[in-house]
Amino acid sequence: MDHTLIEIKRLCQTQRVAFTEKAEIEMIRDSLSRADVIESILNATKIKKRLRSANPRTGKRETLYVIDSTTWDGVSRFTPKARFSPKPRETDSMS
Repeated sequence: MDHTLIEIKRLCQTQRVAFTEKAEIEMIRDSLSRADVIESILNATKIKKRLRSANPRTGKRETLYVIDSTTWDGVSRFTPKARFSPKPRETDSMS
């Protein structure tokens, strides 16, 4: 399994993930909860795409990951783009 995907799964388990505004909109449109997305990431076996981007707020370069997987019920879920931070921040909390 991809080392990056393993790290992303660990970050999801410790709730160190922040969804982009576009991802939040896509989740609402597709009736997905954050829990659905996290569940899908935890079940993933590969990263579908790596996208180089610039953070619109800071201008810093970053990588966005697109993961296509299923929930524990076997329902196929396309994971919206999300940022994963190795350091916990208040804005990264999923609660």
